[in-house]
Amino acid sequence: PTLRQDLSTFCQKAKIPSKLMLRAVATRWNSLAEAIGRALELRQGLEKLLLMTRHDKRGKAGLRRYKLSAEEWQMLGQLYTLLEVRFSILAST
Repeated sequence: PTLRQDLSTFCQKAKIPSKLMLRAVATRWNSLAEAIGRALELRQGLEKLLLMTRHDKRGKAGLRRYKLSAEEWQMLGQLYTLLEVRFSILAST
């Protein structure tokens, strides 16, 4: 709940819609694309959330270990585009 609230706060400050992150589910064929798309939507809020020290646990890296570089975000964007095209083709057949 604390992570959700902090993400919502950061999204509101960045003037982007506050939404929950989605989880990819193996039994849902398009959930990976949906999860990546949501991360891209919430990028500004997520980047700030990952830097919060209050979510670090003693002796562990906390959320910072999940911080993506600009290149990794760019790759996610490209992957999302590729998955969306692939899934739309599969859905139409």
